[in-house]
Amino acid sequence: MPSTALNHHYRDKRWEDLADQRGIEALLNCYCRDIATPAGELQVAPIGKGQSWPQALRVKLATCNASALLVQLPELAGELLLAVAGDSLAGNYRFQSVPFFKSPSRGWQVLDMARLARVLLQNLARRSGQPFNAELYQQILGSGEVMRRILCYSQVPADWGQGLTGYRWSEQALSFGHRYHPAPKAREGFSEEDTLQYSPEMGAGFALYYFAVQRRDLRSRGLDAEDLETLAAPPGLEVPAGFMALPVHPWQARYLMRQAFVLEAIRSGRIQPLGQGGSIFYPTASVRTLYQPGNPFFYKFSTHVRLTNCVRKNAYYELESAVVLSQVLREHLEPMLADYPGFRLMYEPAYVTLDFTEAEDARRQSLMEGFGLILRNSWSLCWRQG
Repeated sequence: MPSTALNHHYRDKRWEDLADQRGIEALLNCYCRDIATPAGELQVAPIGKGQSWPQALRVKLATCNASALLVQLPELAGELLLAVAGDSLAGNYRFQSVPFFKSPSRGWQVLDMARLARVLLQNLARRSGQPFNAELYQQILGSGEVMRRILCYSQVPADWGQGLTGYRWSEQALSFGHRYHPAPKAREGFSEEDTLQYSPEMGAGFALYYFAVQRRDLRSRGLDAEDLETLAAPPGLEVPAGFMALPVHPWQARYLMRQAFVLEAIRSGRIQPLGQGGSIFYPTASVRTLYQPGNPFFYKFSTHVRLTNCVRKNAYYELESAVVLSQVLREHLEPMLADYPGFRLMYEPAYVTLDFTEAEDARRQSLMEGFGLILRNSWSLCWRQG
């Protein structure tokens, strides 16, 4: 489909409205739970209290058996007002109207997602004495853009099926994300094409990218020779003698081949790009952790993409700590789990990465993080052990 047609389809008003609605819910639930409720700046008011409230809201309250949520914004001398299904001790409000905002200079006005985010961040900036958080503001807007693409282009079927097929779709069907995150679908680093190609919500599946690396440069823990063979390059990708294949998320492969230290190693022949190939892996809800039916492991890759609020790379210290933590958990919890047949923990028993031991610390860490892969027990392994 031409990009102009894509943009036109993507701008369908239905998806914009639904994405705004769910984005507003996540942002406000986060603000209410973490800021307004602890500060005593929130109340759920009875229907008949607000004579000066907007007429549209009073009609909604009267006809929908709803309550009014009032959020004070003292630094702006303003307040937010919405219809909600009822009070919530957990701060998980079900909103039944658009948000209305009143300030000393203006009467009630309807806020869309972008204006609501600006108002809340302005209030927080004044409270903390800090500049307006433009970075978070852009993340919130970016999350809304991704959510619209998901709603428009998702290939996830309505009927997930059963067993492993149903499991795959359950991971790929979370179109709205975390209910308490201000930017639940932010993906800073993904282009629109990347979002379509690599996002679980699109029903995505793809082959891995492989690099040939010298055996002496391969660093791993928790893997024996047989395990390393499961990571071997698929047929059609020839690995030179003395080298081993190391799989990488295909987005990360493109990222790595733009880094000067990787290009230098490729020019010297120490790293050799083999290309993309083999059977299909499916991104789970975390985006960078991939699932393949029948594989004993989930593959938790580094991707230098800022998903929600963090760049999802496997930091060099996380590679070791994941394996150590799994060993500790297995030692202390397995005896207890014997009393719960059918319940299994999915440990992260191994990792593999690239390590130029002679390199200076910053470059060595960048290599380990860029190529780092953590292996997590998959369902098939858990069932086999059971």
